[in-house]
Amino acid sequence: MSSPILFMFIFCLFIAVVCFGGVTFSLFTSNNFPACCLEYGTACYFGLLIPTTVPVFVVFVYCNWLGHKFFIHN
Repeated sequence: MSSPILFMFIFCLFIAVVCFGGVTFSLFTSNNFPACCLEYGTACYFGLLIPTTVPVFVVFVYCNWLGHKFFIHN
């Protein structure tokens, strides 16, 4: 694996783990965690989902572009 791909992969995993850990921590330690954040289809749920999907999307686009470049140059 090349260095930029490895960096993006590790960065994506780091962001996902931090976001999930923050939500889990606030769920178990806060007495007033909004219950609507756990229901699918609410604005709060998607507010928690979007920060974890952005790094995944960036890595996917970069890997797709890199694969296209390798295909053209071979």
